[in-house]
Amino acid sequence: MLRIVPSFMAVAAPVALLGLHFVVMMCYISRWDQFVTITLIPIWIWAIIGIILSLFSLLILKGKLAILSLLTWLGTGLICADETPALVREIKDSYLRSRSPVKQERGAKPIDPNHLRVITLNCTDRNIEAAQELKSLKPDIIFLQECPPNPELRQLTRHFFGEEGSYVSSWHNAIIARGKLSQVDTEPLSSSVYATLETLDGKKIDLINLHLQGSIPRLDIWNPECWKTHITARQQNRSQLRAIINMLPKRAVNWPRIIGGDFGTPPGDAIFRVLAPNFNDSFKSAGRGWGNTYSKSFPVLRIDQLWASEELIAVSGLVLPSNHSSHRIVVCDYRIAKPKGVFTLIPSSPPQLLTMTKTEPSPLPTTLSHAH
Repeated sequence: MLRIVPSFMAVAAPVALLGLHFVVMMCYISRWDQFVTITLIPIWIWAIIGIILSLFSLLILKGKLAILSLLTWLGTGLICADETPALVREIKDSYLRSRSPVKQERGAKPIDPNHLRVITLNCTDRNIEAAQELKSLKPDIIFLQECPPNPELRQLTRHFFGEEGSYVSSWHNAIIARGKLSQVDTEPLSSSVYATLETLDGKKIDLINLHLQGSIPRLDIWNPECWKTHITARQQNRSQLRAIINMLPKRAVNWPRIIGGDFGTPPGDAIFRVLAPNFNDSFKSAGRGWGNTYSKSFPVLRIDQLWASEELIAVSGLVLPSNHSSHRIVVCDYRIAKPKGVFTLIPSSPPQLLTMTKTEPSPLPTTLSHAH
């Protein structure tokens, strides 16, 4: 009888792990509100748990079925993790750079007027120093959550853009940009601010900076109160995000639109289905490297994000550490595409192009220098 037990466990343990994998994957695919506590945990953490238990079953219980369990969890962690595409892009870029060193070009190139660099950062307790360190990144648009008060926002606007800049703010959020910002609306519960930017060359862009309720994994998942709190936060955030989307007007020809800020929850959560039909996750599309933004010292969650409409093509994205915030900095570069259905007439004698006085935006850095 005692000899049967190890044989039974050698089969039962990996079968149980495969059953756990099925349950976890169903929760991630369906994103039911009732199981949000499970899906807030990054899937690669579940994969690590499954891999460790599978190795234990393989090495201790000697069950051959454990190999299938091990490969299943390993494949899930590599393929389904939100972090994988950006890491693969970074590895590929590093390989190409090593094979083809960048040649230093002399002289400054004229700036591409269709280029746009956007940054979002939660300043943590209205810390102006967290915002000031963004200048070296040469942004065009900045989204700040937990922003400094208005007198300091005016200083920041001059600090970034001189006389070419403007800002709008609610109590909690602010947008600073090169060009003329016009505040359109504010969503009262989240203090999300909606503004329209007219760039220096006359383009119009809709901007929404939001800060939703925090909904992050907890260690006490056995506690019913933990599950209730996560379900309530999911439902409130979904409702607020719908209200924020409804602030955007419907036009015959849409302007480029960006929605960004602190979403309070990691990618893949069901609330992002509100955005998915008309907006793209910019870092998922073009980011490289480790994209998680919270917390600063142990970034396992990508709760700070930028989403853009199809009129904006994300060409690069990077997440950098901040010296003064508990969140990391999200930097995305965009190219403004021509609106669909718009014809451009080319005259036989093209006029001379206007000379841009602004310097060319620098490539995205890999680190942010420490402030002294």
